[in-house]
Amino acid sequence: MSLITKIYPNELYEAHDAVYLDLKSKTKGGSEKKVGLVSGLFDRDFRKASWVCIFLAISNQMSGINIINIYAYTIFKTISDSGAEMPLSAKSMTYFIGASGFVGAYLGNFTVKQFSRRGLLINSHLMMAVCLGLVGFMVN
Repeated sequence: MSLITKIYPNELYEAHDAVYLDLKSKTKGGSEKKVGLVSGLFDRDFRKASWVCIFLAISNQMSGINIINIYAYTIFKTISDSGAEMPLSAKSMTYFIGASGFVGAYLGNFTVKQFSRRGLLINSHLMMAVCLGLVGFMVN
């Protein structure tokens, strides 16, 4: 009710009650459904969303981007010590990796309306696979 009062501050309390009852009637059966772990994973209403989120979390962790982020300085230092020509120092390249991750996450918030969440998710994972493949090719 306090949220409704903040949204409609100049309305009478009867109007607040009407909005509250309208919102309550639009939920399933007029009451909120309690969801536990088992029902969240296996109930028909939540199963698909839960397993998609689990798969995305696992694929994000298994993609290898955390290894690049954690060991970026060591990777670039090893490459420069082996005699390879690098346009920037290892420290600058590490900053570039962090800044590009930040910019990509920031821009994703604004492009979600144009490309949809699904489109961004699929394309970003494909691009991440390509970029990580190039990193693996360049390190060898």
